[in-house]
Amino acid sequence: MASLDASTLVPDIQISSNIARTSAVALKADLANPIFTGAVTIPTPTAGDNSTKAASTAFITTAISTKADTSALTSHTSNISNPHNTTAAQVGNTVAQWNSNKLQGVDIISTAPTNGQVLTYNSISSKWEPTTSSGGGSSPVIHPGYRSGIYYPHSSYVSGVSNNTPIPQSAIAYTPMIIYSAVAIDRIGLNVSTAVSNALCRLAIYSNVSALPGNLIVDAGELDCSTTGGKEIPVSLTLSPGVYWFAGTVPTTNSVPNITIISSNFSNVSVLGQSSISTNSNCVLRQGSYTYAAYPSTAPVNNLSYFVNNNCPLFWFRVV
Repeated sequence: MASLDASTLVPDIQISSNIARTSAVALKADLANPIFTGAVTIPTPTAGDNSTKAASTAFITTAISTKADTSALTSHTSNISNPHNTTAAQVGNTVAQWNSNKLQGVDIISTAPTNGQVLTYNSISSKWEPTTSSGGGSSPVIHPGYRSGIYYPHSSYVSGVSNNTPIPQSAIAYTPMIIYSAVAIDRIGLNVSTAVSNALCRLAIYSNVSALPGNLIVDAGELDCSTTGGKEIPVSLTLSPGVYWFAGTVPTTNSVPNITIISSNFSNVSVLGQSSISTNSNCVLRQGSYTYAAYPSTAPVNNLSYFVNNNCPLFWFRVV
């Protein structure tokens, strides 16, 4: 506050002091909604501070570098609970690859799908599995389901059987098998009607790919057919609804037994089809020029022909 002298005038020294003070006050920011200019420096809060304190650039830089630590992302990829199997490099990639091994928290089986297949939940394996869609709504086929401990024929079109036909040598006999609902199988086999010494047969199941045998699901191994009666091989597999292919072959160096076959002329024609309308029908696919051995991972289909009429081996499977 300036004071007046005896002449009621403000001394010059006080005028200059007041002007300087007023100029200094004008440079200060308001307490409410202040506007700062220049480089404003504030104390840096402790890392992780979640209060209403002002955050300095040092505080923000530390927080960002901690959250963007790629080592944490890299270690995440080795964690089996990681639902996307995503690498640190893929996070920064504009075309990230997301590989999900779960759907709604349920495992997806590692089997690679084929063209046209869909994911179906299998209550036996408790996993999602690629299956060939039958179409037609929620109940595409009519079947009561499978019962534990019961044997079922590979075909639903069994109107009669015969006991006088061998599986061909130097060939594979493929016959389609339709599975109507998810099922666990622990035996596959056939019936030997006429036994010969040292007789063997090798059985397998293939997937269906484009209406032909595709990928090997199980090579059950060799079956001793040197005595008559039902012969079976232990297996352990779960099949989802769809079409599969039974495969049977015998060695050329051994005698060939007769087995029970389906005697109906039209046992499999609805699946195999044929080139013209006829009273004869295709019942088995035959892969010729095959050397007896363990079954390959992909079904040989380069030399196919048809067995017609009463030549379809009757294969069986047992439900767990």
